[in-house]
Amino acid sequence: MVIDITDILYKEGASMEIDLLIPMEQIRLLDKRIHVSEPIKIKGTLINENISRLYFEGQAIITIQAPCDRCLRLTNKQIKIPMKKFFTQQLIVEKENDEEIYPIKEHTIDLLPPIMDEVLLHTPMKIVCSEKCKGLCTHCGSNLNITQCNCSENEIDPRFESLKSLFSKDKEV
Repeated sequence: MVIDITDILYKEGASMEIDLLIPMEQIRLLDKRIHVSEPIKIKGTLINENISRLYFEGQAIITIQAPCDRCLRLTNKQIKIPMKKFFTQQLIVEKENDEEIYPIKEHTIDLLPPIMDEVLLHTPMKIVCSEKCKGLCTHCGSNLNITQCNCSENEIDPRFESLKSLFSKDKEV
């Protein structure tokens, strides 16, 4: 998502409002089971801090679709990502406060790389359809949110049956 910044590049203190939709086709996530289900909405302000440095502050809103990690039901999750990114014309860039600094090329900036960095950082490791999701039965595989199975809770894996004799029923382990 390349933005022409000619109007503010050489005017210290100048700013421009950014309000964009990034099409789903431009988004490639590393996790193949997660898909972007709506265009990414970007809204914020691009400010010229000094002649060679721009600062973007705003928010990205992304809706992802992935299977629930407990019950495998397809789930949509909306993620709001606060963004604070720096852009510069300097060839050699020193990182400040562990902030990534992105290049200004020929009076344009590309917002897609910093947005993708933030999406990767803010995508949850575990996606659940709801906090109350009961998941799948470990024995029969039925979805416990939909049906209650008749599997016994006290069933012991036959491979570990011999370990049962090591513990007394009276003592706490």
